[in-house]
Amino acid sequence: MIATQKIQVQLISLMLLLLPMTAFSEDRGEMLYQNHCVACHESTVHIREARKVKSYADLEQYTRRFAGLAGVEWSEADMELVIEYLNRTRYKLQD
Repeated sequence: MIATQKIQVQLISLMLLLLPMTAFSEDRGEMLYQNHCVACHESTVHIREARKVKSYADLEQYTRRFAGLAGVEWSEADMELVIEYLNRTRYKLQD
């Protein structure tokens, strides 16, 4: 019984450690977008009728392109967080 309780405590501890990392990832994508993109991209650019992004692949392509044009030097992980943030909050496209 004691061994089972130790395993349960360890699992709960691990879950508590990982929870903030998930929240951090989601918040980081938004923070990067807010700090580097909104100066040129108002929220209306993502909802206009003639928007160019029609698929998740388009979203990845345009996000990478405009990040490069803006001169931001994000890591691959940060780039993916921004793309995921945009898809989750604006586009809601399937992978």
